[in-house]
This record gives sequence, C-alpha cells and structure tokens, in this order.
Amino acid sequence: MKNTMKNIGMALLSLGIISQATIPVRGNDIFIGTRGPTEHQLDVRASYTEKKDAKGISTRTFAQNDVLKYWNTLVKRAGNELGVFGFANISAYRSVDNGKARSKGFGDLTLGMGPRGTLSLDGGKGGSLHVIGYGKAIIPTADVKTPALGNDRTDFGAGAFLTYLSPNRKFEIDGAVDYVWAGRNSRGVKGMDVLSGGLIAGGQIYDSKKLELRLAGGLNGQIRDDGAYSYGPRAVLRLTPKFQSGKKHGHFELIGDYDASAKNMPKGFGVLGQLRINF
Repeated sequence: MKNTMKNIGMALLSLGIISQATIPVRGNDIFIGTRGPTEHQLDVRASYTEKKDAKGISTRTFAQNDVLKYWNTLVKRAGNELGVFGFANISAYRSVDNGKARSKGFGDLTLGMGPRGTLSLDGGKGGSLHVIGYGKAIIPTADVKTPALGNDRTDFGAGAFLTYLSPNRKFEIDGAVDYVWAGRNSRGVKGMDVLSGGLIAGGQIYDSKKLELRLAGGLNGQIRDDGAYSYGPRAVLRLTPKFQSGKKHGHFELIGDYDASAKNMPKGFGVLGQLRINF
C-alpha cells in the first residue's frame, strides 16, 4: 500500500511541477477526477477576481456560470469503471471593470466531452485512482464590448482531471491539466496558447450525522506560449449536508486563489463560490 501511494503521489507531484507556472484551472477542486453520485450534475458558480497589471491598472471581474455535467458507467468490473463524461459551461453573466470603462453581459460558451474511469488499486487496499479526460471547444458567444467579455474567437482545448483517494476516502490528492489552442479573432489576430493546471491535497476535517467538511490546498497557475506566467496557492473548502434518506443531493464549495508570482501577466486574487446539485 505504501508503494502504491508513493507512486501515485509522485505521478501527481510531477503534474503539479509542470503546472506551477499557471493560473487557476476553474474546475480544479476536491474530488475533481471522480464522477458524482448521479448521472447529472449542475454547478451554479459565482466568482470575483481582481487583477493589477504592470502599469498599475486594476481590472475587477464578476462572473456567474452554470455548468451542466453528465457522466455514466459503461463497464464496471472488480471496482474498476469505464464511462463517458460531458459538460457545458454557460457564462450567463460577466461584468468587467478596468477603472475607465465597464462592460457587462453574456460570456463565452464552453462544450466538452471525453472518457472517464476508475482504477481500484491493489483490490481497494491501496485506494483508488479516478481520471477524466476531455476535449473542448470555447465558442465566442460573448457580447462584443470594451472591456472584452470573451475572446472573440473559437478556441479548442484538451485536458484531464485526476483524483487519488485513500482506502477510507478521508485523504485525497487532486490534479488538473488543461491546454488551449487559441484561434483567430474577428480581426484575424491569433490568440496565445495557454497551458494551465494545478495540484491540491487534503481530506476530511470534520464528520457528523448532519455534515461533512473537507479542506484541501495546493498550487495552481498558467503559462502562455510567449513565456508569460502566473502561479500561486489555492484553498478549497467543501461543506456537504447529510440527509436522513442517505442521498447526496449536493454540496457547497468555497475556493480562493492568490497569484504569488507573475511575469508579464496581471497579478491578484480570486474567490469562487459554487453550489453543486445532483439530479
């Protein structure tokens, strides 16, 4: 069991080293590589970020996103699973204020899908590894305004979420990596490709008949193809209420990010709250 945990930890640590030079992957949180208890899930997200560039100009962004997710299990054998994952990230509202002008409206739409799987390690004695892979398209549905609410171009990307869970599921390591190939905007200008990712670790800190609390922390960030980067710490707190029926109807998460270091990119902080509903 110790060797299994060491090998998994080293693999995810390597992912974290690659992604230290990155901004937060918004999907990177607790249990990120696992499927939900039901086939359908809705995330209702609200976030606020404040970034300052090298000229001292601060940009404040408020966003409300709704993320619809679907996953299934096509093959299940001896604790191992294989299935399909799909999602739609709807940027229902964005407000961007740079101190001189403010824009608000609809943001870009992201659609994606790919395989998912679960691997039982040493018959479950070594815990389990959960993986979701995906390809995605970012569609320019944002209102064309200044400051920009979207990218004004179609981008394509690919990535993966990974979660290692200890045998009793009280400890976890979560990793995420994402690469976006930028397209050209309406003026023919190509955007910057971006590699982003992160690594967090933590687990259960409180458990009762009515409530479970989990806490995790680590690093997240991004690096562009021109060498610009930002990275810093991320903290995640999850509150899961327990119902007499035993069903997991959903939970609430609070996520905080801070850019500890940046090169040729705005630097600042962000907070995100999300209500996750299973149905």
